[in-house]
Amino acid sequence: MGLSGWKPEQVAGRKPRVGGQALQREDVAAQARVDSGHERAVARHRERLEVAALVLDEFDMTIVNELQVDHGLTVPLSLLYGQPKEWPARVIPLAVNVVQYPAPTGHRCYMLGKAIRKAVESWDEDLKVVIFGTGGLSHQIQGPRAGLVNTKFDTDFLDDLSRNPQRLVDLPPLEYLRDAGNEAIEMVMWLTMRGALGERVEEVYRFYH
Repeated sequence: MGLSGWKPEQVAGRKPRVGGQALQREDVAAQARVDSGHERAVARHRERLEVAALVLDEFDMTIVNELQVDHGLTVPLSLLYGQPKEWPARVIPLAVNVVQYPAPTGHRCYMLGKAIRKAVESWDEDLKVVIFGTGGLSHQIQGPRAGLVNTKFDTDFLDDLSRNPQRLVDLPPLEYLRDAGNEAIEMVMWLTMRGALGERVEEVYRFYH
């Protein structure tokens, strides 16, 4: 889903030579489109390898060729990169069902994260990989409890992401709903990220509001 930040007009300015003759701008742009298409094909191949690895680890994945993403993806990327014309990195959105019943457990998401890490480590490329856990903390947007925020629940959750993730892994979905609101089940997606990070992590920054 991510697009390369390499653009034909950037390549055209380099005036490469083939067979001792300078290429015309149109030729360079066409070659850039071919190369960019190759890069996207390689990225798609890598994504399929990732899915295949997750299936071997007993996760039933679905590939979506086109996906209209929402703020769960665009907000974190905007915080990281600002507002570029194209994201300067390839992005693989991973949608976790937290809308339709039944939602996955924290344990299931945590193990999915571990499987993702295993798959990434199996690649024969030296890549920098960043994984985001997105989704709201305590909140409810409908019903008698609309507007609910449980700061203590949120703070304890953030504390234990680094120091005691097993408590969160064992937390039943009902406790999210009861103590932190209907939409707080989104927090299990953070455990996918946590599972991919490995056993020991260190919190380096926190901003909560």
